[in-house]
Amino acid sequence: MSIKLIAIDLDETLLQSNKELDVERFDNILARLLESGIIVHIVTGNSYARLNSYFDLASHPDIYFGADNGNYLFKDGEVLRRKGFTQAQYTAITDFLDENISGKLALSDGRENYMRETEGDLHDRLVWYYPLMNYVDSFHDEEAPAEVTKITSLSTNDLPGIKKVLDQLEAAFDDLEAVTSGGSFMDIHPIEGGKGGSVGYLMETFGLDASQVMAFGDSLNDLAMMKLANYSCAMEVADPDLVAHCNYQIGNNNDGAVLDVLEELLADPSMSFMQKYKINR
Repeated sequence: MSIKLIAIDLDETLLQSNKELDVERFDNILARLLESGIIVHIVTGNSYARLNSYFDLASHPDIYFGADNGNYLFKDGEVLRRKGFTQAQYTAITDFLDENISGKLALSDGRENYMRETEGDLHDRLVWYYPLMNYVDSFHDEEAPAEVTKITSLSTNDLPGIKKVLDQLEAAFDDLEAVTSGGSFMDIHPIEGGKGGSVGYLMETFGLDASQVMAFGDSLNDLAMMKLANYSCAMEVADPDLVAHCNYQIGNNNDGAVLDVLEELLADPSMSFMQKYKINR
């Protein structure tokens, strides 16, 4: 089988929009992929704690999990790679965001999360993704983390407005990558981090090239890993700016499109079935 590494996003990709997953079907496919010698990498903006609620991490020791957009990469309880900002770096970024975007900010250190606000609709939405939340008066305080693996902004700005702030951020700071992450979310992480860094680490570790990699995603936080995979698969609901960089586009996450494609892969390792998903430009 030519495919050796499969990287899969979660929200609006593997998960249905109601955050459900057909776990029995997924586990059956996973077992067959692992038997075929394929590395499975779940890489997501979700936190460690939220990943555990979806998968029960202890019962999936063979999956490489990348929390915080891959900046916190672990397998079977062992942390393999961690990329983060120092407090001086992230407070400069959060101060900039406070001045330029209307919303709430959450920090992650890989395992736990931090916010300043304790209530409100945006707060409640962030806590869904980051259930191990700690509260600080200021990100400059000693109680704030010494290092963070990701900064998340959830704002009331529309998507074009968020993308404008992303451009401003990347112009102001040369040590970060800022990407949209579905809806009104924005993720900021070190330039060498992100999903591309996580997938690239596994490719280097196992001596793989782009022809052996398949990736699934829907938002611009998936772009970096799509650029590393010949079999880059955008979802039906994907951001058009992501689709423009992908070689394939599959069906809807609510219909289990990722699982469908993986079952087709197991039935046809030659990958000839992928032709029907090819994006013709």
